[in-house]
Amino acid sequence: MWVAGLMLSIETLAVACTSVAASQTDWNKTAAWNAACGGQPPVGATVIIANGTNILADANTLNVTNVTVQAGGTLAIKSGKTISLSGNFTNNGTFTAPVNSTVSLTGTNQTITGNVTFANLTVAASTQLTLTGNIIVNGTTNLTQASIASTCPANFSITNGAGTVVSQSCAGGGAGGGGGAATSCNLTATAAGPTPIMAGANNLTYGNGTTVNGGAGAVVVTGSNNAIPVSGGTVLPAPTMYALPPTPFPLAGGATVNNAALVAAGTYGTINATGNPTVFSGGTYYIKSLNTTGSIQLAAGTYYINSLKLSGNLIVTGAVKLYIGNQIDLKNKGISLNGGGNAGNLQVSLYSGAQFDAGKNNTSFTGLLYSPFANSQVQFDNNAVITGAIITTGEVQLGNNVGINFNSVVQAQINGVVCPGAAVQDHIEIQHGGTGLTCSPQTITLRACADAACATLYTGGGLTVTPTPGGVPVVIGATGAAIATVQQATAGGVTLGATSNPASAAATTCLNTVTGAASCAMTFNNSGFLVTVPNQFSCINVSATIEAVQTAPATGRCIPAYQSVTRAVQLYTSYTNPATGTLRVTASTGVVSTAAPGTAHNLLFDATGKATITLSYPDAGQLTLTTTGTAPSGAAMTGSGTFIVAPASFAFSAIPVAPLTAGLAFNATVTAKNACATPSPTPNFNSMLTITSSNHLPGIGNATVINTALTGFVGGVVSTNLTWNEVGTVDLNAGMSTYLGWALPTAVAGTQASVGRFHPAYFDTAVTPACGAFTYAGSTAPIKAGQPFTTTVTAKAAGGGITANYTGWNAYFTTLSNAGATTGFTSNTIGAAGFANGVGSANVTYAVATPQTAPLTLTLRATDADTAQVSSSGHIEGTTEIRSGRVKLLNAYGSELLNMAVPFTAEYYTSTHGWMLNASDSCTITTLPILTLQPSGVVVSKSVNSPFVGGNGNLLLFMPNVTGYVDVVATVMPWLQFAWSGAGVSNPSARATFGVYKGNNLFIYRGRRGR
Repeated sequence: MWVAGLMLSIETLAVACTSVAASQTDWNKTAAWNAACGGQPPVGATVIIANGTNILADANTLNVTNVTVQAGGTLAIKSGKTISLSGNFTNNGTFTAPVNSTVSLTGTNQTITGNVTFANLTVAASTQLTLTGNIIVNGTTNLTQASIASTCPANFSITNGAGTVVSQSCAGGGAGGGGGAATSCNLTATAAGPTPIMAGANNLTYGNGTTVNGGAGAVVVTGSNNAIPVSGGTVLPAPTMYALPPTPFPLAGGATVNNAALVAAGTYGTINATGNPTVFSGGTYYIKSLNTTGSIQLAAGTYYINSLKLSGNLIVTGAVKLYIGNQIDLKNKGISLNGGGNAGNLQVSLYSGAQFDAGKNNTSFTGLLYSPFANSQVQFDNNAVITGAIITTGEVQLGNNVGINFNSVVQAQINGVVCPGAAVQDHIEIQHGGTGLTCSPQTITLRACADAACATLYTGGGLTVTPTPGGVPVVIGATGAAIATVQQATAGGVTLGATSNPASAAATTCLNTVTGAASCAMTFNNSGFLVTVPNQFSCINVSATIEAVQTAPATGRCIPAYQSVTRAVQLYTSYTNPATGTLRVTASTGVVSTAAPGTAHNLLFDATGKATITLSYPDAGQLTLTTTGTAPSGAAMTGSGTFIVAPASFAFSAIPVAPLTAGLAFNATVTAKNACATPSPTPNFNSMLTITSSNHLPGIGNATVINTALTGFVGGVVSTNLTWNEVGTVDLNAGMSTYLGWALPTAVAGTQASVGRFHPAYFDTAVTPACGAFTYAGSTAPIKAGQPFTTTVTAKAAGGGITANYTGWNAYFTTLSNAGATTGFTSNTIGAAGFANGVGSANVTYAVATPQTAPLTLTLRATDADTAQVSSSGHIEGTTEIRSGRVKLLNAYGSELLNMAVPFTAEYYTSTHGWMLNASDSCTITTLPILTLQPSGVVVSKSVNSPFVGGNGNLLLFMPNVTGYVDVVATVMPWLQFAWSGAGVSNPSARATFGVYKGNNLFIYRGRRGR
């Protein structure tokens, strides 16, 4: 407006709140913010978490505009609290979001900058969100593709615990759903052109003679970055990576199969394949360990294999997706994987820490090797041939003379594959009760199926599905299922259908949950029952409602068919998933039949036509409750409702008694149980849960937290092998957050506390001989001490890792012996407190019976005092040669005008030559007193080797220029003393005489001849 000739611009000035608290301070405290903020940031404020400051959102915040965490700044949310903002969220520092905390986006056009992990993330219906990085939501989010603005050329992914919800690859210039059907990925496109080999930064190594597209025009690879394009140079691309669902890797537990010629789809523990080939008929497989002695042939399907040890060729007869949890180990030279096949038919995806080890020469691989994990490893040895591509953020090692074939035909095969990890939904399944009402939408369940049998749900999320007739679009997220409705205003039969965006690979299927038929036929009636049964936990009562309604002719609305009356209706349940069962639902009106036409139950319908009953089911699974009766008009009435019953808890059993062995697999049996007065198994339960470890005592040490998916329940029970690589105890936890597409309000859980204790699998010993390559012995007759030598004992898990927790209360008194014999040892024990980080040592001595004992070799064996002893037997055991020794001095004679060498040597006893020079001795230390010539008292100078050299002390006395003698006594260590006088041991001694000559060794004796 104009005032006195001036135009005044009226606008609201946002308050800028910058944090100033160096130590963690609550968001709502004035001391946390600059003076201009004026206290807790008000509505509309711009919030900056400055470098060096630390703020805790300890209460729900007012709706601010922008939140920026600067580099060096720290922002945390208290569990159960929410930060609300209508503007942008930028994280360049540290942002911590514990369980049950939430960030709520309330604006219209908002941006999240940086890679951010949220507990829960919610967006308003009006929000269009721009992302510049990757988002992880550990809890829940209502974010869908529709909420995301296209941000190319930036890539992003939004991931929760079950896999990718939404992702975007800009290689093709547009946005796409996470795991959309038939979504091909041009993974190998970079600025340098087609690039078949990509590794993490500085994680690519290759040998001499590596070529691309061999032959006359072969390009020799040069450079040293992280990728190899067809041009031969190396580049630094940033490939678009896709998450691998499910997370974590679904480690199987199941039966062991030996020598089978044909293996059907299913869940297995160990398969030992001896055929040539062993044939896998196709479908979805969960295999913990697959060991082959010959070739294997894989039909089209999805194979989750934790460990694959391949001794022969891998033959592919269709599109195979191979997911590896731990390793592929090629045991022989010249193995071929999909040799001569279509490169697009074999996709090998490596989970976190997994290895592809083609460490033998002349391997041939045709396909795509893929991993989004920086700790994955791929190795090809010399003369390998790779027809296809390796795309990973981990490590790639190529040997010498590796040939890479990536011509235009192979490029088309590789770039036409579905995005790795985005395991496309096979089809949509509609579950319905077969009937509906013309006056009300009919509830159905939509399931995204990962395979043709719908045995596994697709949990990649990001699917928008529209059912017909009369349905509205719904989003299927990470649970793999969603509730939807269909509707028709006129009575009669219809065929249900559904369309998916992205499109499914196969046509929609249907399941009538009442009859069990694979039928899409539904009949809409003018009267019937609306049956509502909430999802529930096993053996816990819930309230279900049954409404008797009919369509009002004038309005088409539902009106009560029964009012304020008790009527007998027929009730029965149908087993939907699984399709059979043995246990029955109990209602407040009696036990419910499991087959049509059901049994009569008297229900009290109120003025609105609604009756309420309580239900309880002691098993698990998906069921359908059907109600039938007669309308006032005489027409038949029916209606049904589907509900899910999850187990109430998990229980561990059959864990072996302590001690368990670190690094060795141990059994754990998990049972899904109900919440009845005496909890019992739920035999129909068969789903995936997660096994984790916690409360690692005395600490995690050198182990890795147990975190594995478990499937293969039979009768509600499954057994699996788990491994803990440390000493001490752990708690085992079983948990499940979704079941049959139901996001559980409270996770089903079970804990086994203090599993173990675990002790080491074995010891390794190492010896440091005291005198180079040997050690001097003591003796028992006469008594003399031995030379101490150091023995180190290392506690190890099976597989070779050090058990750092073997110390203090978790260690045991350990004795060292000669391969089990302790005779002759002293100081040969290590107390529990003598171990630190799994390593202990002792300075040991050894005595032979008498000094006249030939050399022998000690093998140092460590054995602890545990109830199940840990020993080094059968493992690395250090050795030392033991020699019985002495130092000897001999008398010497010579001129007083010359220096005199006095024999001074180290000897050891041998069985063949008796005492002889110990030429290996360069360790002996000696001391000599002041030497005084007798009788003159002249001091005689000397020189000596200390330590000895080659067993010789080289004692030299310098000429005294005066005649006389000197007595020499050398002080040596006890193990080199000797019983020179036949009694106890003593130091060696000798006399050196100056002025006396030994003379010639040849003499002529004269004498008088006797008569």
